[in-house]
Amino acid sequence: MTTYAQLDRNNIVIGISQLSDSVTATDMVEIPEGDQQLMGRLYQDGEFVPISYYAKLDEANIVREVIPEPSMGNIKGRSKKTENAVKLEHAAYELLGARYDGEKFTRPDMLEEAEDRLIAKIMMALKEA
Repeated sequence: MTTYAQLDRNNIVIGISQLSDSVTATDMVEIPEGDQQLMGRLYQDGEFVPISYYAKLDEANIVREVIPEPSMGNIKGRSKKTENAVKLEHAAYELLGARYDGEKFTRPDMLEEAEDRLIAKIMMALKEA
């Protein structure tokens, strides 16, 4: 088995694949087995370089897009503006759909679960009273 980093059109790692045969493709770079830390990095001059990412927020502070550092002039097809955006430590695509309150990100389903737990605690307290 050979392990490859799959690159998008901007040479950013978007996937890690183990293939039974060797491949020759411009969007596939052979890597050491299972190196998941390469996800979201830029492949440049034979090196995987970490880059910054931003969570772009809509009017309700919901994450609608995770984009690479806008100062990278070669990013194609993505907004370069960072107004109403929050700098991230890595390519945190799992934040899509989450709400940003100025300090942290929460997912709507996480809010519902928290509300359900609070209601359950209140109901138990009322029964005990």
